[in-house]
Parts: sequence; C-alpha cells; structure tokens
Amino acid sequence: TIEGDIVVRDDIVGELTALDAHLADPDRLWPSGVVEYKFYDTFPNASKQIVLRAMEYITSKVPCITFREATELVDNYVLIQDGLQCNSELGRTGGVQKLNLNRCK
Repeated sequence: TIEGDIVVRDDIVGELTALDAHLADPDRLWPSGVVEYKFYDTFPNASKQIVLRAMEYITSKVPCITFREATELVDNYVLIQDGLQCNSELGRTGGVQKLNLNRCK
C-alpha cells in the first residue's frame, strides 16, 4: 500500500503514473459516475448502514457520483469487506475491486 490506504497492484508498482491513473486514464473512471457495489457476506449490518448513509451523503454533495447495488450480471464492482486497514485501489480497476474497511465503531 501507499500512504496506508492506496493498494497498488504488483504489475504497476514503480510506475510513475500509477497514482495519477484515475486522472489521466478515462478507463479508470466509473461510467457515468455510477459506482456499483456489493457487501461481502460477513460485512456487519451495523457497518453496512453507516456505509450506505455515507454513500447517500456523497451523492447529495457531489451529484455526479451515484452508488448502485451491483446485480449478478455486473462484472465491475466494488466489494466492500472487513479489513485490518481501510484501503482500496485508486480509480476503477475493472473486475471485482476490494474496498477494505476496518470495523466502524
């Protein structure tokens, strides 16, 4: 990880543009600003409610970003799961993109 919260894949470690990819590469943006997500099966319900409220807040302040629960037909989505740290890759990576959140208190 970089700065403790940015996960960098092994194949792009050392690339100078790795941290700028979301700015320079339109393929790293979520189409139409819609971020599709799923919660990992064991993600605590209380934490899930906090995350859903945060998503609503973000959309209310930045309406060009919306969140939608991913269906079984979706290949590219954020998988929100428990983790020891809070981290994720930067920008849309394609496929299942893990977002690790440590327990909300």
